[in-house]
Amino acid sequence: MPWNRKPQVDDQARREASAYVTEIAWEAIAPGFQDKDDIMVSISEMADDDDGLALSGAEAEAIVEALWKKRLLELHRPSERDPSDDVRVAAAFAELERANVIARMNLGFDQGEGSDEARQLAKAAGARGFVYFHQQDANRLAYSDATLYLGWDAVGTTRDEYDAATIRLGEEIRAALERQSLTVGWDGTLASRPAVLSLNWRKQLPT
Repeated sequence: MPWNRKPQVDDQARREASAYVTEIAWEAIAPGFQDKDDIMVSISEMADDDDGLALSGAEAEAIVEALWKKRLLELHRPSERDPSDDVRVAAAFAELERANVIARMNLGFDQGEGSDEARQLAKAAGARGFVYFHQQDANRLAYSDATLYLGWDAVGTTRDEYDAATIRLGEEIRAALERQSLTVGWDGTLASRPAVLSLNWRKQLPT
């Protein structure tokens, strides 16, 4: 048996493991925020450390390599929309930054971590608020017709001003995105996160 395959694994288990690793690797690669080497290390360690996963680290690395090449080929083809949706989101975020709002992509792993990091950045910069999406949000960008949820908040307001200031900031965020011809779904309340709808993300991969 080859050194780089786990022993005593049937074909069905190997197919299931391959599908699982492919999904995780694709969601890491396609949004365009992570380096290939970092993904290779993460996926390989996951495979080697999980005795229940019917793939070796070397096999998992081969999946990452193939998917990276696949994504490069996809990005080499002309976009159906010019500029592409990732460029439009970046332009909206840049506009918000100029308006003294911290706007960050792929910030933190989840909502709690992303919000904490964005708040720290906003306070350090003396910004009046922030908007961001985190890594788990970014994973959805690996697929066509994606929905991108945003976190946001006003900073530096009094308790009495907070609700109104945060809703006004949400409206500014929505307007900036809509000026880039992006569709935003949001009910205008603090109870829901604004969502950029029907995205086809084509951010170039790190070099």
